[in-house]
Amino acid sequence: MTRVLARYAQHPASLAAVMLLAFAPSAFAKDGFDFTYVEAGYGIDSTIEAFGQSYDSDDSYRIDGSYQFNRHLFATAQYYSAGYDFEGNANYGLSGYSLGVGYKGRISGADAMPVEWFAVLSYEHSDTHSEFHDVNYDEGRDGGGLKAGIRAAVTDRLELMVNAYEQSYGGDFLLRNGDLDGLSFELGGVLQLRGDWSLTASYRTGELDYLTLPNYPSKYKLELDRDEVFVGVRWAYR
Repeated sequence: MTRVLARYAQHPASLAAVMLLAFAPSAFAKDGFDFTYVEAGYGIDSTIEAFGQSYDSDDSYRIDGSYQFNRHLFATAQYYSAGYDFEGNANYGLSGYSLGVGYKGRISGADAMPVEWFAVLSYEHSDTHSEFHDVNYDEGRDGGGLKAGIRAAVTDRLELMVNAYEQSYGGDFLLRNGDLDGLSFELGGVLQLRGDWSLTASYRTGELDYLTLPNYPSKYKLELDRDEVFVGVRWAYR
Protein backbone atom coordinates (compact mmCIF):
# COMPACT_ATOMS: atom_id res chain seq x y z
CA MET A 1 0.00 0.00 0.00
CA THR A 2 2.89 2.37 0.78
CA ARG A 3 4.33 1.89 -2.69
CA VAL A 4 0.97 2.63 -4.27
CA LEU A 5 0.53 5.88 -2.34
CA ALA A 6 4.09 6.94 -3.14
CA ARG A 7 3.31 6.96 -6.85
CA TYR A 8 1.23 10.12 -6.50
CA ALA A 9 4.41 12.06 -5.72
CA GLN A 10 6.21 10.45 -8.67
CA HIS A 11 3.66 11.51 -11.32
CA PRO A 12 3.15 15.30 -11.03
CA ALA A 13 2.51 15.60 -14.76
CA SER A 14 -0.27 13.02 -14.54
CA LEU A 15 -2.17 15.29 -12.14
CA ALA A 16 -1.75 18.47 -14.18
CA ALA A 17 -5.18 18.23 -15.81
CA VAL A 18 -6.86 17.84 -12.42
CA MET A 19 -4.98 20.72 -10.83
CA LEU A 20 -5.72 23.07 -13.74
CA LEU A 21 -9.41 22.70 -12.98
CA ALA A 22 -8.84 24.74 -9.83
CA PHE A 23 -8.93 27.94 -11.88
CA ALA A 24 -12.72 27.77 -12.23
CA PRO A 25 -14.57 30.88 -11.01
CA SER A 26 -14.68 30.92 -7.22
CA ALA A 27 -18.08 30.59 -5.54
CA PHE A 28 -19.27 28.32 -2.76
CA ALA A 29 -21.74 25.59 -3.66
CA LYS A 30 -24.51 25.07 -1.13
CA ASP A 31 -26.30 21.95 -2.38
CA GLY A 32 -25.15 18.38 -1.90
CA PHE A 33 -23.78 16.25 -4.72
CA ASP A 34 -26.11 14.43 -7.08
CA PHE A 35 -25.13 10.82 -7.83
CA THR A 36 -27.26 10.57 -10.98
CA TYR A 37 -25.04 10.77 -14.04
CA VAL A 38 -23.39 8.96 -16.97
CA GLU A 39 -19.69 9.41 -17.68
CA ALA A 40 -17.30 8.23 -20.42
CA GLY A 41 -13.54 8.43 -19.90
CA TYR A 42 -10.52 7.69 -22.09
CA GLY A 43 -7.09 6.72 -20.78
CA ILE A 44 -4.64 9.26 -22.25
CA ASP A 45 -1.85 7.58 -20.28
CA SER A 46 -2.24 3.94 -19.21
CA THR A 47 0.83 1.99 -18.08
CA ILE A 48 1.22 -1.48 -16.63
CA GLU A 49 4.43 -2.80 -15.07
CA ALA A 50 5.11 -6.54 -15.27
CA PHE A 51 8.26 -8.63 -15.13
CA GLY A 52 10.24 -5.51 -14.25
CA GLN A 53 9.25 -3.62 -17.42
CA SER A 54 6.58 -1.05 -18.26
CA TYR A 55 4.08 -1.32 -21.12
CA ASP A 56 1.64 1.27 -22.48
CA SER A 57 -1.94 0.90 -23.65
CA ASP A 58 -3.53 2.90 -26.46
CA ASP A 59 -7.10 1.62 -25.96
CA SER A 60 -7.90 2.12 -22.28
CA TYR A 61 -11.37 3.46 -21.50
CA ARG A 62 -14.23 3.20 -19.02
CA ILE A 63 -17.94 4.04 -18.79
CA ASP A 64 -19.50 4.93 -15.44
CA GLY A 65 -23.10 5.38 -14.40
CA SER A 66 -24.85 6.21 -11.14
CA TYR A 67 -28.46 6.71 -10.04
CA GLN A 68 -29.50 8.28 -6.74
CA PHE A 69 -32.65 6.90 -5.13
CA ASN A 70 -32.95 9.25 -2.18
CA ARG A 71 -30.83 11.49 0.04
CA HIS A 72 -28.40 8.70 0.94
CA LEU A 73 -28.82 5.63 -1.30
CA PHE A 74 -27.60 5.26 -4.89
CA ALA A 75 -26.67 2.54 -7.40
CA THR A 76 -23.54 2.38 -9.57
CA ALA A 77 -22.35 0.61 -12.72
CA GLN A 78 -19.01 0.63 -14.53
CA TYR A 79 -17.40 -1.01 -17.55
CA TYR A 80 -13.62 -0.91 -18.06
CA SER A 81 -11.27 -2.19 -20.77
CA ALA A 82 -7.54 -1.93 -21.57
CA GLY A 83 -5.04 -3.85 -23.69
CA TYR A 84 -1.24 -3.95 -23.44
CA ASP A 85 1.34 -5.19 -25.95
CA PHE A 86 4.30 -6.99 -24.41
CA GLU A 87 7.53 -7.78 -26.22
CA GLY A 88 7.40 -10.20 -29.13
CA ASN A 89 4.01 -11.81 -29.70
CA ALA A 90 2.90 -11.46 -26.09
CA ASN A 91 0.03 -9.24 -24.96
CA TYR A 92 -2.29 -8.80 -22.01
CA GLY A 93 -5.88 -7.55 -21.88
CA LEU A 94 -8.08 -6.65 -18.94
CA SER A 95 -11.78 -5.80 -18.99
CA GLY A 96 -14.69 -6.08 -16.61
CA TYR A 97 -17.75 -4.54 -15.08
CA SER A 98 -19.17 -3.83 -11.64
CA LEU A 99 -22.67 -3.29 -10.23
CA GLY A 100 -22.95 -1.71 -6.83
CA VAL A 101 -25.10 -0.13 -4.15
CA GLY A 102 -23.79 2.93 -2.32
CA TYR A 103 -24.49 5.13 0.67
CA LYS A 104 -23.42 8.74 1.12
CA GLY A 105 -23.43 11.25 3.94
CA ARG A 106 -22.53 14.89 4.47
CA ILE A 107 -19.41 15.95 6.32
CA SER A 108 -19.64 19.74 6.06
CA GLY A 109 -22.32 21.89 7.61
CA ALA A 110 -25.53 22.86 5.81
CA ASP A 111 -24.31 26.41 5.14
CA ALA A 112 -20.81 25.42 3.99
CA MET A 113 -19.69 24.15 0.61
CA PRO A 114 -20.59 20.44 0.39
CA VAL A 115 -18.08 17.82 1.48
CA GLU A 116 -19.47 14.27 1.46
CA TRP A 117 -18.22 10.77 2.11
CA PHE A 118 -19.46 7.73 0.21
CA ALA A 119 -19.07 3.96 0.25
CA VAL A 120 -20.03 1.39 -2.41
CA LEU A 121 -20.38 -2.39 -2.08
CA SER A 122 -20.29 -4.03 -5.51
CA TYR A 123 -20.45 -7.24 -7.51
CA GLU A 124 -17.37 -7.48 -9.75
CA HIS A 125 -16.67 -9.42 -12.94
CA SER A 126 -13.26 -9.49 -14.60
CA ASP A 127 -12.09 -10.93 -17.93
CA THR A 128 -8.38 -11.30 -18.57
CA HIS A 129 -6.71 -12.27 -21.84
CA SER A 130 -3.10 -13.46 -21.98
CA GLU A 131 -1.08 -14.39 -25.04
CA PHE A 132 2.43 -15.75 -24.62
CA HIS A 133 4.33 -17.46 -27.43
CA ASP A 134 1.17 -17.90 -29.54
CA VAL A 135 -0.70 -19.55 -26.65
CA ASN A 136 -3.96 -17.76 -25.78
CA TYR A 137 -5.68 -18.00 -22.43
CA ASP A 138 -8.91 -16.28 -21.42
CA GLU A 139 -10.22 -16.30 -17.88
CA GLY A 140 -13.42 -14.86 -16.39
CA ARG A 141 -13.72 -14.27 -12.66
CA ASP A 142 -16.51 -13.13 -10.35
CA GLY A 143 -15.96 -11.37 -7.06
CA GLY A 144 -16.76 -8.39 -4.89
CA GLY A 145 -15.56 -4.86 -4.37
CA LEU A 146 -15.55 -2.12 -1.76
CA LYS A 147 -14.97 1.54 -2.60
CA ALA A 148 -14.82 4.43 -0.13
CA GLY A 149 -14.08 8.06 -0.81
CA ILE A 150 -14.77 11.79 -0.39
CA ARG A 151 -16.25 14.39 -2.77
CA ALA A 152 -15.57 18.03 -1.97
CA ALA A 153 -16.74 21.23 -3.68
CA VAL A 154 -14.01 23.79 -4.29
CA THR A 155 -16.27 26.29 -6.08
CA ASP A 156 -19.80 26.17 -7.46
CA ARG A 157 -18.37 24.61 -10.65
CA LEU A 158 -15.47 22.49 -9.43
CA GLU A 159 -15.34 19.41 -7.24
CA LEU A 160 -12.45 17.19 -6.22
CA MET A 161 -12.73 13.48 -5.38
CA VAL A 162 -10.47 10.86 -3.81
CA ASN A 163 -11.26 7.18 -3.25
CA ALA A 164 -9.77 3.80 -2.41
CA TYR A 165 -11.06 0.74 -4.27
CA GLU A 166 -10.55 -2.88 -3.16
CA GLN A 167 -11.48 -5.71 -5.57
CA SER A 168 -11.15 -9.48 -5.13
CA TYR A 169 -12.09 -12.29 -7.53
CA GLY A 170 -12.32 -16.07 -7.39
CA GLY A 171 -12.58 -18.39 -4.40
CA ASP A 172 -12.73 -16.84 -0.93
CA PHE A 173 -12.93 -13.33 -2.38
CA LEU A 174 -14.73 -12.09 0.73
CA LEU A 175 -11.56 -12.84 2.70
CA ARG A 176 -9.35 -11.13 0.08
CA ASN A 177 -7.95 -14.54 -0.75
CA GLY A 178 -9.19 -14.86 -4.31
CA ASP A 179 -7.34 -15.82 -7.47
CA LEU A 180 -6.95 -12.13 -8.37
CA ASP A 181 -6.92 -9.16 -5.99
CA GLY A 182 -6.65 -5.46 -6.72
CA LEU A 183 -6.20 -2.31 -4.66
CA SER A 184 -6.26 1.14 -6.29
CA PHE A 185 -6.39 4.80 -5.29
CA GLU A 186 -7.85 7.57 -7.42
CA LEU A 187 -7.71 11.37 -7.33
CA GLY A 188 -9.97 13.30 -9.70
CA GLY A 189 -11.81 16.49 -10.51
CA VAL A 190 -15.07 17.49 -12.20
CA LEU A 191 -15.54 20.89 -13.85
CA GLN A 192 -19.18 21.74 -14.54
CA LEU A 193 -19.94 23.41 -17.86
CA ARG A 194 -23.19 24.98 -18.95
CA GLY A 195 -26.30 22.88 -18.57
CA ASP A 196 -25.86 19.28 -17.44
CA TRP A 197 -22.40 18.65 -18.96
CA SER A 198 -19.07 18.46 -17.16
CA LEU A 199 -15.42 17.74 -17.94
CA THR A 200 -13.64 15.11 -15.82
CA ALA A 201 -10.01 14.20 -15.18
CA SER A 202 -8.49 11.67 -12.80
CA TYR A 203 -5.33 9.78 -11.93
CA ARG A 204 -5.57 6.17 -10.74
CA THR A 205 -2.75 4.01 -9.41
CA GLY A 206 -2.90 0.47 -8.04
CA GLU A 207 -1.85 -3.16 -8.08
CA LEU A 208 -3.23 -6.47 -9.35
CA ASP A 209 -2.00 -9.59 -7.57
CA TYR A 210 -2.44 -13.02 -9.14
CA LEU A 211 -2.28 -15.68 -6.44
CA THR A 212 -2.42 -18.47 -9.03
CA LEU A 213 -1.86 -18.74 -12.76
CA PRO A 214 -3.26 -21.45 -15.06
CA ASN A 215 -1.14 -24.42 -16.16
CA TYR A 216 1.26 -24.10 -13.22
CA PRO A 217 1.54 -27.13 -10.89
CA SER A 218 1.82 -24.93 -7.78
CA LYS A 219 0.83 -21.46 -6.68
CA TYR A 220 2.58 -18.72 -8.60
CA LYS A 221 2.23 -15.09 -7.62
CA LEU A 222 2.40 -12.31 -10.18
CA GLU A 223 2.07 -8.63 -9.33
CA LEU A 224 1.02 -6.05 -11.92
CA ASP A 225 1.33 -2.31 -11.17
CA ARG A 226 -0.95 0.10 -13.03
CA ASP A 227 -0.95 3.88 -13.49
CA GLU A 228 -3.66 5.58 -15.54
CA VAL A 229 -4.78 9.10 -16.39
CA PHE A 230 -8.37 9.48 -17.59
CA VAL A 231 -10.11 12.45 -19.21
CA GLY A 232 -13.78 12.40 -20.05
CA VAL A 233 -17.20 13.98 -20.13
CA ARG A 234 -20.13 13.58 -17.73
CA TRP A 235 -23.83 14.14 -18.28
CA ALA A 236 -25.83 14.65 -15.11
CA TYR A 237 -29.59 14.35 -14.81
CA ARG A 238 -30.71 17.27 -12.67
